[in-house]
Amino acid sequence: MSLWILDPAGRDATVLREALSGETVDLRAATEIICSRTPSQLQIMKQTYYARFGTYLEHDIGHHTSGDHQKLLLVYVGIPRYEGPEVDPTIVTHDAKDLYKAGEKRLGTDEKTFIRVFTERSWAHLASVSSAYHHMYDRKLDKVIKSETSGNFEFALLTILRCAETPAKYFAKNPGQFKVYSGGLAWKRQGGGKTIEIDKADVTAVTWMKVPRAYQLGVRIKDGLFYRFIGFREQVPPLRACL
Repeated sequence: MSLWILDPAGRDATVLREALSGETVDLRAATEIICSRTPSQLQIMKQTYYARFGTYLEHDIGHHTSGDHQKLLLVYVGIPRYEGPEVDPTIVTHDAKDLYKAGEKRLGTDEKTFIRVFTERSWAHLASVSSAYHHMYDRKLDKVIKSETSGNFEFALLTILRCAETPAKYFAKNPGQFKVYSGGLAWKRQGGGKTIEIDKADVTAVTWMKVPRAYQLGVRIKDGLFYRFIGFREQVPPLRACL
């Protein structure tokens, strides 16, 4: 079952705000959203974040993160990277060599080089760098990241790399658990993360429809957002009776 909101920037801004300012800060969720978005998506999301919450996303990132993880996120949301498919093979080879020198070739890790390459280059370029690295040094770049970095910094680099290499696979629908209770609705992504709850007092409309190979529940709330929960395998009683 998957959760989708028809206003992507609003959804991202809301989840980010909850991840960065809720009772329990969820840096993994915040990192995943930031590092899996294109530069144009990030710009719209930052504008939406400020419009809705009256504070800059960069401020909240700076307040709740630290070290190389913080440096990467702040640069990633601020640099306007190229989004096209073209790459320069010469620069690709140069970046692969730089990453090798910054990691496997030396004692310790030059995190600044990893941050520079992963925040300044397009997804198409990074995918080519990963391929070139494997060809030149007979080791996959994701394995290098896992051995040279750790924690949220490692997770950020891996998220960027996976989006660059196989974006369709990365953005495949995420399974989760859905629950209807007396106070409203709740959905939690499989594998962890914050539970997204919808208070029944905020629900303005509910729809139920058959979609290919499953059923879909639609929930509209007061601020105009529309949630789609996809993946129900059997018909269920009308939710209006529960809400």
